[in-house]
Formats: sequence, structure tokens, C-alpha cells
Amino acid sequence: MPKLPTKDKLLKVATRLFAQKGYKGVTIREISKAANASIPMVSYYFGGKEALYSAILQQQFSCYSDLDEQMKVKTDPLVKIRDYIIWSLTKHRNNEYFSKLYIREIISPTKHHETFIKPLLAKSFGYLHCLIDDCKNIGIINTDIDTNAVTTMMATTLNYVGFYDDIDTRISDFVDRDVNEIAEIYMKIFFEGISVVNQKQYFAEEE
Repeated sequence: MPKLPTKDKLLKVATRLFAQKGYKGVTIREISKAANASIPMVSYYFGGKEALYSAILQQQFSCYSDLDEQMKVKTDPLVKIRDYIIWSLTKHRNNEYFSKLYIREIISPTKHHETFIKPLLAKSFGYLHCLIDDCKNIGIINTDIDTNAVTTMMATTLNYVGFYDDIDTRISDFVDRDVNEIAEIYMKIFFEGISVVNQKQYFAEEE
């Protein structure tokens, strides 16, 4: 395999280390050693540890530009929700370190969380929220359903779908399916439900 340029190697190694240990848990010396590069090279290419981390976040979260393109498309909101599900699943699947960096910025936020990460997450949540409302307005989702609850459930479930794939083979088997198949499964659950009984009637009978 061709040898990576020093800058690309630093990016690759640092991404892995930051995902594994978090921003505070990684030193420039550790990154340089793992990349087989001299310490000054980090400053030369990136200006220091913080700028290197910022470059990594920009690279990892560049997938949100795809969401910007989706938002411009004029089509049925149900179709756009399916596209959103595929986008959300893909952004985790296509990058082995995205999920870990994503979680680390939520649990132990750096200064980049407020200025960069949070606005992206807010845009993603807001877009899905609007799509749910659009579906309610045209009568394809029950208007009694709380939009905030539905949006939170969908966004959270989609973001965590790949986090537990090594816990149980049943989970890994599901996560490894084609992303379009997974999207269809989620669409069926979200919009057709899982219960075959009326909740009020069921609990009334229990009493």
C-alpha cells in the first residue's frame, strides 16, 4: 500500500486516539510517536493540538453537508424522513470513529461543542422536527402525537443503532443489514406502530 503523507498520517492517527481517549487524554507526543513523525510536524501542519482536533471534527462532521442538500429537495415529507433515516445510519456506518467522537463531545464537551457540534445537532433535530410536523399537517401522522417526543425517539434511536453491535449477535446481525432495509424497518415501526391493542382499552380491562 502507498505510504501516507505525514499530514494525512497525523490526521488518521490522531482521529483514532481522540476517539479512544478523548481530547484531554491524548498528547502531541503520543500522536507524533504513533504517526512516526516529529513533534514539530503537528505545529507545522495544524498549528497545535487544538487546531488538529478542530480539523478532525470538521472532517468527521462533514457528513452534515449532505443533510443541507437533503433539506433543499422539494418532495413528500415522508420520503424526506426515510432519506433522513438513511443519512443518519450512514454517517455512523461509513466512519468507524464518528460515533465515538460524537458521544465524547456530548458527555465531555470541548469548547468546540458550543461553537460547532451543538449547532449541527440542533439543525439535524430541528429538520426532523419540522418533517414530523409537516406529516401531521397533511394528515399522515396522528395530530395527537407529541412532535418533540417522536423527534427525540427517532433521533436517539438512529444515533445509537450501531453502539451496541458487539453486545449481542442479534444486534450485530441487524446493524449489518443493508441501510435501505434498516430504513424500511424503522419506517414501519415509526409509522405503523408495534401495538395491536388500544392502550386505554387494554388498561381499562386490566383494572
